Amino acid sequence: MNRQVESFKASLLKIPGFIDEDGVLHHEFKRGNHGRKMDFGTVRKGMPQYSAWVKQNKRAIRERYSYEQELYIVGVESGTTELAFDVAEALGNFAVGLRTEKLPDNSVRLSESARLLLRNYMQTKPARVIVLEDVGTTGFTSGNVVLETHQAGAEHSEVQITWKRSQDLQFLDEHGIQHYAIIDDVVPSLRPEECEAYGDCSKGVRLVQYDR
Repeated sequence: MNRQVESFKASLLKIPGFIDEDGVLHHEFKRGNHGRKMDFGTVRKGMPQYSAWVKQNKRAIRERYSYEQELYIVGVESGTTELAFDVAEALGNFAVGLRTEKLPDNSVRLSESARLLLRNYMQTKPARVIVLEDVGTTGFTSGNVVLETHQAGAEHSEVQITWKRSQDLQFLDEHGIQHYAIIDDVVPSLRPEECEAYGDCSKGVRLVQYDR
């Protein structure tokens, strides 16, 4: 992890409420595991950490792609929707931001406008699709968005994660989806039975259940 990324990480941890306080609170996640929640919703536009968030995503993309490469930057509702458009703007004329939308069951899919754009332009103007994810736990949500981009005609889609909290991103790996991380630093999440046996549950730390 380079010095700029270390500084970015440290600045995130200074934001009140960004991560559950150790020994005080932990959360149930969408896929059922338990752990300390990271909330990028606390990183708001206008904060220096938000500007750094955009900058770090741009830097990571530019390390892989030139200014002439056409890019579609997809935000995952609701964590990185605004970020995707700001990163696309920072990247310049060859980058376009796309939206996803959250369904009543809390799953996420490409918006209809994003799906139509990919279908209409991928055959004549092939581009790379980069799905931005704030926190990488299993890769389930961002991975499903990638699979949707394939259905819409994209040949190359990948995931860029701001904070990869799990050593393995099972869903992405199982589906052969390329992924990159800005911050690669494990923050453990446990299965409920593991949490009861030796995790925060066994210590009486308050659990906030996932809002279904």
